[in-house]
Amino acid sequence: MNLSVSNKGNLNLGWFVIVIIVGLFAVGIFSIFLYLFNTSFFTMFDSTGLNDSSTMSVENSILGANLMLDWVMVLFMIMAIVGIAVLGYRNTSAPINFIIIIFLAIFLGLVSYLFNYLFYQIVTNSTFASVVLFFPNTILICTNLHWLSLGMLIVGSFATFTSNRSGQVGL
Repeated sequence: MNLSVSNKGNLNLGWFVIVIIVGLFAVGIFSIFLYLFNTSFFTMFDSTGLNDSSTMSVENSILGANLMLDWVMVLFMIMAIVGIAVLGYRNTSAPINFIIIIFLAIFLGLVSYLFNYLFYQIVTNSTFASVVLFFPNTILICTNLHWLSLGMLIVGSFATFTSNRSGQVGL
């Protein structure tokens, strides 16, 4: 039994998880900044006295669309977890790569915790005090990226190393 050979290539779950964590962090920061920018812009526009009922309805529609980004974040997270599972199932990997992924989990946890810390430092700024209440799902996801990355790593590893297909070398 050869532990280091795979007939279809190695699925490097760690890099996929890091890309997803960075993507979730970027979408979370973008949605909060966008809502803050739009509310500031509309507040300044309303102070000019040029607004009427049609501009108020447009403002409310844009702010409502910005608030939907909170649920887009949840959808993005679910699609990322399912995507990791599908990629893990469709690719084969040698059993030695499971040990490598376990050691990679330490690095992955450190990177994810760094993004948690950055997100927390950005959001706890006094500027975001009014905006944070409108994005509960985004705050929950982005302050728990380390648990999310661990979950994705477990799901991906389970899907990769339990898929039993014919012609697989090393199992």
